Amino acid sequence: MAVVAPPIRILLITARPDDDACGYIDHRSSALPLVEATEALPGLVKLHLLSPPTLPALRAELERARDQQRPYHVVHFDGHGVYDPSVGLGGLCFERPEDSSKLEQGRHVTVFSDELGPLLRDHRIPLVCLDACQSAQAGQASESVASALLKVGVASVVAMSHSLLVETSRRFVEAFYGALVQGKRVGDAMLAGQRQLKDDTCRGRIFGAGELRLEDWFVPVLYQEKDDPQLFKSTPAKQTLADFQDALATRLGELPPNPETGFIGRSRELLALQRLLHQERYAVLRGQGGEGKTALAAELARWLVRSQQITRAAFVSVETHSHCAAAAWRPPAPRSCS
Repeated sequence: MAVVAPPIRILLITARPDDDACGYIDHRSSALPLVEATEALPGLVKLHLLSPPTLPALRAELERARDQQRPYHVVHFDGHGVYDPSVGLGGLCFERPEDSSKLEQGRHVTVFSDELGPLLRDHRIPLVCLDACQSAQAGQASESVASALLKVGVASVVAMSHSLLVETSRRFVEAFYGALVQGKRVGDAMLAGQRQLKDDTCRGRIFGAGELRLEDWFVPVLYQEKDDPQLFKSTPAKQTLADFQDALATRLGELPPNPETGFIGRSRELLALQRLLHQERYAVLRGQGGEGKTALAAELARWLVRSQQITRAAFVSVETHSHCAAAAWRPPAPRSCS
């Protein structure tokens, strides 16, 4: 496969059904490292987050991209994967279309490889990343999601052979995409991700029991044709990166800074707000003082800008304004001198 022309277009599918079969996991566990990797290639990567994360929406988005002659080069699925021995197929857990209006507790629908494979084949996706538990597991290798996609013509498929920790996923994705954007081939990027897991086995701490250490470097698996593609041919200059960071800071506006400890928890609230703003033009946060409303709103704005869901954010504190008109007012553009 030849190196594709920039920008590299990535379709991110973050499916978060929340029913008895699919327990909720942080919706940014894989997405945030991916976003950080794309920020290392300003102007060379276009990221689109599929909303809602349903099969009909995926089909419509792939068709839209094809009709506009802007096809996707990478499809990254972040969610749950299963293998059903009763049908002998692996599948991915998408959200139910009829639950798209729900902000939480949506149900899942399993899309098996015999339906997903032809869809991705028809749109000639070069690289598919399945950050989904058990997406490579099957009674026979040919029955798994990953090998089924490879069989129908997807050049490279990254999948997970077993259930994995969120921290394991985060570290692998960070190293994998970090290597890709440095111009490494897919196979070399896979080795970089596995090496990251192998060299540091600490996955956090268990309360009262000390460090949690795991040898789980073998969980990510690469299925590939004989050709090992290189998606990124060039990397931006240092000045380009610096200019991008300046531009990003401008697009983020004067948001309150991150807490010193970082933004921890409240993932469900972030996802609910993100879903709401795909349906409505505004959202209102209510609560007692000191509950973290400002921190939550600022993190939401920061995330929406960085993940390319909106162009820019603005922060206006009503503590310094006495009425609505003052909060909405902005100064006119300066006149040029003639």
